[in-house]
Amino acid sequence: MLNQLLDTASIAHVFKFMILGLFFPNNYVGAFILGIVWELFEECITRKEFTRDLLIQYFKDFQDLWSETKRNKLMDLALNMGGYYLGNRIRGVSPL
Repeated sequence: MLNQLLDTASIAHVFKFMILGLFFPNNYVGAFILGIVWELFEECITRKEFTRDLLIQYFKDFQDLWSETKRNKLMDLALNMGGYYLGNRIRGVSPL
């Protein structure tokens, strides 16, 4: 079950949003919306034939990341917010 929740890109989610929290602190709603928009974007580009063909042509090594489960997408959102929280804490901003 853990392999359905986490993948190799999970760490990248934490770091990207940690950096976001460092530079744009105390905007948890904005960070959450950005995470949702990104997951929708990922879904769109991996499901459309044209963009999927481009991904296969140029990024075939990452093909195993394209078929994320819904649980994995939800975990990505949680990891995004965890990373954002860490970025705020490193910067010294109190949560909310």
